[in-house]
Amino acid sequence: MKILLLYLFVFLLVLTGNISFAQNSIFAGKIMDENNKPIPGARIKVSKAGYTIPEVMADNDGLYYTQLLPSGYYNIDIIAHDKFIKAKKVYLKEQDKIRWYYNLKLHGEQAEVIVTAHDP
Repeated sequence: MKILLLYLFVFLLVLTGNISFAQNSIFAGKIMDENNKPIPGARIKVSKAGYTIPEVMADNDGLYYTQLLPSGYYNIDIIAHDKFIKAKKVYLKEQDKIRWYYNLKLHGEQAEVIVTAHDP
């Protein structure tokens, strides 16, 4: 009976280990206009099929960050100055020894995503 329970425990451990995703990355950075001035209060929407990710708002310095997420491709949309701006699809890198920052720079109706290892 103990061996059967041990096998069941190992089976469940392996099963749940394959289903879970490592969530150790975040989108964090600064949102700014074409003159490199921060855009306080800008709302950043990060989305990926199958995930519900809360919208975040930039602080007074234009800094923002999301919840922990698994690495992969995400869409970033921005609402700033009462305009909806769709950015391109962005790959969220795995955070290990290097912290990656995703700075958003608005150019009129378009947004540029600048991925850098430099803290904004």
